[in-house]
Order: sequence, then structure tokens, then C-alpha cells
Amino acid sequence: MTENVEALREDDSLQTAAERLAQHDVGALPVCDEEQHVRGIVTDRDIVVHGLAQGKDPRKTAVGEIVTPNPVTVEPNEPVERIIDIMAEKQIRRLPVVEDGKLIGMISQADIAQAVPPDQAGRMLSQISSM
Repeated sequence: MTENVEALREDDSLQTAAERLAQHDVGALPVCDEEQHVRGIVTDRDIVVHGLAQGKDPRKTAVGEIVTPNPVTVEPNEPVERIIDIMAEKQIRRLPVVEDGKLIGMISQADIAQAVPPDQAGRMLSQISSM
């Protein structure tokens, strides 16, 4: 899990979101309220497909207009096998990690691939990519 994840706010612009994605070299950032409750998630693909491709001005369009609301989240003590199953079933590559309802990190395919044996990592990647 990656800790100390920067979160976006719904009123941040797509430009700001894109800059933060680039700054942190990640493909997704959670969208949180003031208390760090996860309200959604925005990916680089969301910005392109739901923002730029639809002619939205990235400097004037708020993240809240393209956010994927109510993302699947996991708790920090969630078994790796369960996280792999969730990612495969939902076809998602990144999950916010919450504790007591508040964001504490993000877990990605890469995080899991580093934590499990190579055969399990290969199976995970295959499951997520094949559905």
C-alpha cells in the first residue's frame, strides 16, 4: 500500500488533477471531503475520456463533474487474496484503503505484485486483464 496519498477535492479542476497525477506519477487519485472520507476516484483515463474528449475546458471543469462516485475500498487488514479477487471481479487496478471510513492509502496491482509470489502475481494480472 502507498501511504500518505494526496487526495483531490470535488471542486479541484481537471487541470489540477492532471498535474497532481503527473507530479506523483500515478494513474488515479481519490476524491475526498474535508474529513478525508473517500467520495470518489479520478483516473487519467477519466480526465481524457470524460473531460477532454467531450470538449470540457480542463481549467474550468471541476473534478466533481467526472468523478467515479463511491469507489470500492478496502480496509488495511484485508487479505491479499480478497483484494486480488475484488480487483479481478470489478476490473480495477487501484483501490483506496480506508480505516474508520477515512483514506489512509492506495493499493495498486504493482503493490500486490511485489508482495506475492511471482506465480500468484501473474495469475492476478491475467485475471484482471482478461475480464
